[in-house]
Amino acid sequence: MKILALGAHPDDIEIGCGATISKMVRTKEAEVTARVFTQCRDAVPKGWAEDTLLKEFAMAMQVLGVSDASAYDYSNKALYVDRQAILDILYGMQGEFDVVFCPSGFNSNQDHLTVHEEAKRAFRGTAVLGYTSPASDYGFARAAIYSTFMPYDLEIKVKALRCYKSQFELKRQYFGDEYTRSLAAVTGVECWHPLAEKFEPIRYVIR
Repeated sequence: MKILALGAHPDDIEIGCGATISKMVRTKEAEVTARVFTQCRDAVPKGWAEDTLLKEFAMAMQVLGVSDASAYDYSNKALYVDRQAILDILYGMQGEFDVVFCPSGFNSNQDHLTVHEEAKRAFRGTAVLGYTSPASDYGFARAAIYSTFMPYDLEIKVKALRCYKSQFELKRQYFGDEYTRSLAAVTGVECWHPLAEKFEPIRYVIR
């Protein structure tokens, strides 16, 4: 199986479905490709290099075992301006993947919503699942698809998020190790499993 994981920003994929990706890579269940659309040059601590998040993204993907990962350089907080360019990129990937992960539609972040909408448009014949973005989600569908995993995969997710030293420096609440572990446990309770991540079923294709 081939999976395309899409994010608006570096760190979106790791936060939303890092443990699931770790599991799929570890078990050789899937080949994972990751693409994000902004390098967030303006989202680093004062005095830090503009390419800090790009480098942190590369390290985090390496931790997750994803070798095919890259970031486009559209403007942070304004991806909607380049909506058509993003859609054209995604159109160019049609037919290459079995499943697409992207931000869910239950989201207040404008960049997340742009990637969500363009993924939904581009991959009409492909399964598309929306991962959670806890800092900007405002609710979630009653129906959800749950991905369960082992403690090992959760710790790989934690390790990947630790690569974002810039975001820890900025004291982003959703980067705390215990927060990441607690969210996986709470989500697991929803599906009667010790640990889980959940996805919005945007489109699921049974072949």
